[in-house]
Amino acid sequence: MKKELFEQIFALMFIVSLPVTAIFWLFFSDTRGVDEETEIFFAETVNGHYAQGDVVFPEVDWDLGFLRYLDHGITNVLLTLKESEAQDINLFREDGSKVFFLLKNKKSWEKLRNRLEINDYEKIEGDKGKVVIVPPLPEALNKKLIFSRDIHKASRVFLSKKGEETPCALSRKRWECSRHDWNYVGSTRAVVNKIPRQVVWAHPRTNEHLHVVFDIPEDSSSVHLSTAMLERAVRSRNKSPVRVSVLIDGKNVLNYVNRSVRNEHYNRINVPKGAKELEIRFITNDDGQRHFVFSGYIE
Repeated sequence: MKKELFEQIFALMFIVSLPVTAIFWLFFSDTRGVDEETEIFFAETVNGHYAQGDVVFPEVDWDLGFLRYLDHGITNVLLTLKESEAQDINLFREDGSKVFFLLKNKKSWEKLRNRLEINDYEKIEGDKGKVVIVPPLPEALNKKLIFSRDIHKASRVFLSKKGEETPCALSRKRWECSRHDWNYVGSTRAVVNKIPRQVVWAHPRTNEHLHVVFDIPEDSSSVHLSTAMLERAVRSRNKSPVRVSVLIDGKNVLNYVNRSVRNEHYNRINVPKGAKELEIRFITNDDGQRHFVFSGYIE
C-alpha cells in the first residue's frame, strides 16, 4: 500500500513539474543564446588582444559557440562570472593578466562594472555584443617576471636523480617531462584558498628533483614565491609532503616542507645585486596524487 501511494505521489509531482519547467524556460530563461555574427566578433576581438595568461569571462555561460573561432592556445575561458567578486578579478590583474568580458547585452556593463569595482577599461562594441578589456593593475608593471605567465621563458626545466639529469621539452608553452600527461610544468587554472588562480602546475616524481630555472632580470630586488597542494592532493590517502628549495646563483637561500594540507606557503626572498639565476626545486617521496602548484614573481 505504501509503495503504491509513493508511486502515485511521485507520478503526480512529475506531471506538475512539466508545465512549471516549461513556464520557466519560456518566460524566465534567456534561451536565445548568442548569434554567430556576435560569436565571431567576440572571438576576433579576443584573438587580436589576447596574451599568455589573460582571462576571458563570457556573460552567457551556456552558449559557447565563440570558442570554435578562438585561436589555438586560448584556453583561459572561465564560466564563473556570476559568482566572481572584485577581489577575484584583481588577483588576475595583480598577476599581469588582462581580463576580457564578452557581453551579449551591451547595457549589462554598468551594473557589472559597479559590482566588480572596475574603473579602468576599454570597450569594443559590435553590432550587437560588447567586449570590455580590463588591463593589469599598475603595480603589475613592477613585476619583471611572473611565473604563471612566463613559465615558457624558463631557461631550463629538468628532472634529476643520483646525479643524472633528464631535460623537460618545451611544447606549446609548457614543459613536458615524460609521457605521463600529469608530468609537466606549465601554466594552469586552479582553486587555491577557495579562489580561482593562474598558477604553475609542477607535479613532482617519486624521489626525483624537479628543477625550474629562470634567468633573473637586471636590477631585480626580490622573489615572491607561493606553493600549495590542490584539493585532490589534500584529500588523497597519500600524505607525502613536497620539499621545496630555492637557490640563487647556486646558493641555497630557502628550504621548507609543503605538507598535504589546505595551506598556501608564501615567501619573499631578497635578490643580491647582480644575481643571475634563480632555481626552484621540488621533490617528494611518493608522487601519488601530488597535485602541486606554485606561483609568484620577480620584481
